[in-house]
Amino acid sequence: TTTTTLWVQKKKKSGKKKKKKKKAFVTPSPERRYKFGGSAATEESQVFACLLEYGDSLEKKTTEKKDGAKAKDAFEKMMKAAEKDEEAARTKEEEVSKTLKAAMTKTGDKNVAGSHIGQMVRLGAGEISEAQQKYEAARAASRQKSDAESALEARAVKARVLTVQAKEKVEAIERGMAGLRETAATLKKERDDALQFRRKVQSEIAKLDTLERTCDGTKRKDLDELKKLVASNETFKRQEQTFKAECKKKLADLKDELAKIPAAEKNDKLTEIEAVHAKVVAKDARLRRQVAASSRTVASTARLIDDVPTRAELVQYERRFHELYAQVAAKLDETRKYYELYNSLDEICKIHAKEVAILNSIIDSFGQAMRTKQSKQAFLQQLEDLNAGLKKNLQTKQELFQKANERAADEAKKHHALVEEHRRYHAAVKDFHDECQKNDLLLARIAQQSQQQQQQK
Repeated sequence: TTTTTLWVQKKKKSGKKKKKKKKAFVTPSPERRYKFGGSAATEESQVFACLLEYGDSLEKKTTEKKDGAKAKDAFEKMMKAAEKDEEAARTKEEEVSKTLKAAMTKTGDKNVAGSHIGQMVRLGAGEISEAQQKYEAARAASRQKSDAESALEARAVKARVLTVQAKEKVEAIERGMAGLRETAATLKKERDDALQFRRKVQSEIAKLDTLERTCDGTKRKDLDELKKLVASNETFKRQEQTFKAECKKKLADLKDELAKIPAAEKNDKLTEIEAVHAKVVAKDARLRRQVAASSRTVASTARLIDDVPTRAELVQYERRFHELYAQVAAKLDETRKYYELYNSLDEICKIHAKEVAILNSIIDSFGQAMRTKQSKQAFLQQLEDLNAGLKKNLQTKQELFQKANERAADEAKKHHALVEEHRRYHAAVKDFHDECQKNDLLLARIAQQSQQQQQQK
């Protein structure tokens, strides 16, 4: 059956080639070259023998392969399987043709017998129909596969489009999340700033409370007056806001009434409204001047209060001045010691230089003085005068040393007295602070009792 199918296909191809060649030249009539002397065992061998009598070859001519880049995978597999089958059939046909050629004899008969052609057609009719059915089935299968592949490609394209859309949606969501994160960060920063400002305000309020508790009577009065001024300022501000709101409301009401009034009465009403508005503006300016004057007084009072140092500041200043004074005194004592050491060493150096000069002069003049009796007497007299001068200088230095010791003792006594006075001063200051605290407590109690008495009354 496979051999018959191949023969039919070959004949179709040869027929197509002949149709194309008719345009160029006339097809020659068939020529019988051999004559089969034996008897064929099968129908196929009989057909092959007839074909070989007229010079046809059973070898399969290879056709040029077209470019398979656009062919489908299923079709390629089918072609490979068909090629394998054709190769097996080709080998089988070659063996049959060799056996048939061995039994043929060459002849010069050029006519084709009709009985041979009819016999060949009758023999290949069933195979031709079977091959045609297989060919149609193969074409239908290839069409179904191509339709399935096109559907798969369409689904793949749709999936890619959906993937791109999903990616775009994810990117949009990520951008929205980034914006939300930025807004959350800004809100968190604003909240932290508000909390920090609140803590700062609370610390300032605590400081003011401590200063209010530590201030004395006069400062407390000033502080109370300052509080009253600040409260009055706040009340003035609230009154100003309410006044502005009332003025706006009255202006709207007057505009409504003005729209309802006829043109004749409108002018009179307008003049009255303008007069009232002028009075209100003047009153507003006067109140503004009063508020500005009260604000200036409050600011000046606050500056005066800030200029007056508190008790803690005074104590801190006093401590700092004591430290500076001690530092300066220590530096001065150190400088004086260095100067005195330098002066004493310089004086000792000068004395030693004088002694060396005197000894050198004595040594130099000793040889000449010992030559004569008169020079010897003069030399001895000079030595006595020099000794008297040295004794006198020693006596003056001893007197100066005694005076310096007396001054040092007097200074030590004075220092003792000053230390005692300093101790008494610190004790007095401490007692003063204690008394001031007691006074503050008594004043607070008196004020509390007076408030209670007023509340009872």
